[in-house]
Amino acid sequence: MGYFSRRYREYLLFLRHHTLSITTGTLISLGLIVVLWPYCVHFIPAGSKGVLFKRLGSGTDLDTILNEGMTVTLPWNNVVVYTTRIQQQTTEIEVLTSDRLKSKMTISFQFNAYPYNLPLLHKYVGPDYYEKIILPIIESATREAVAKYSAADAFTNDINKINQTISLDTTNLILKRITPTGLTDVRLISINDVQLIKFSFPQDVELALEAKAVELAKAEGYTYRLMTETKEAERKQIEAVGIRNFQNTIQGGLTDNYIRWRGVEATSSLAASNNSKVIIFGQGQTGLPLVLGEMDKADPLKIMPQK
Repeated sequence: MGYFSRRYREYLLFLRHHTLSITTGTLISLGLIVVLWPYCVHFIPAGSKGVLFKRLGSGTDLDTILNEGMTVTLPWNNVVVYTTRIQQQTTEIEVLTSDRLKSKMTISFQFNAYPYNLPLLHKYVGPDYYEKIILPIIESATREAVAKYSAADAFTNDINKINQTISLDTTNLILKRITPTGLTDVRLISINDVQLIKFSFPQDVELALEAKAVELAKAEGYTYRLMTETKEAERKQIEAVGIRNFQNTIQGGLTDNYIRWRGVEATSSLAASNNSKVIIFGQGQTGLPLVLGEMDKADPLKIMPQK
């Protein structure tokens, strides 16, 4: 008990004689923490990675990639954050077709940076790689792709081909333009899913194209109508030949008995109907019955001999 009491008195005596020094040291430490905190502690958000840059060392650390979360570094080092998520951008480009027709295209595309090549991207391009690399490459590839087609083909029949060509050309251009020195086929960024979402011509050209489209539709309509009329004429001709052949075939067999039998057969078919009807018998042996339907719905079936 005496030992602890003695140590406690010594501690109080030390604090009494060094109060100013302890207070000064504490304030300096807190000040250094406050000042150096932003330079030592870095927070990397989700979907991002960090590149370490050593100001007093070798510059960009090509072997270190900082992951999401909190990272502590030396105060003289710097951390540059890059997003690794797929990004979507839309840009309007003025292009010229093979028939020298100007138009404006709105292109939508996706791009992203390769996560494990971020130190190389930072060293050879920088954080503004969209403005330096992606946008100029997209504009150049789009103009080259559209220049191979006429206006009618570029924006009607071959739109999908143009999209595929732009995607392929941008990938090849990226490999050629931003391959680090001493390395080959190193992919730093990727551009994909290029889509043409809108295009427009000058107003007078659009009016001329609309008029041309209307006249073309009318011409196609006339062609279709002529084809229809031609087919109908052929059908009538075939029908006439069939009727003539039928008449020539049965001409020798058109006797009175055959005609009377056909009349009885037709009358039987009409008489089978459930509707009320009037049956008129002709006079003489060759008189055929004649059925008149719905002459008088209120009266029952009437049989009227012809006088």
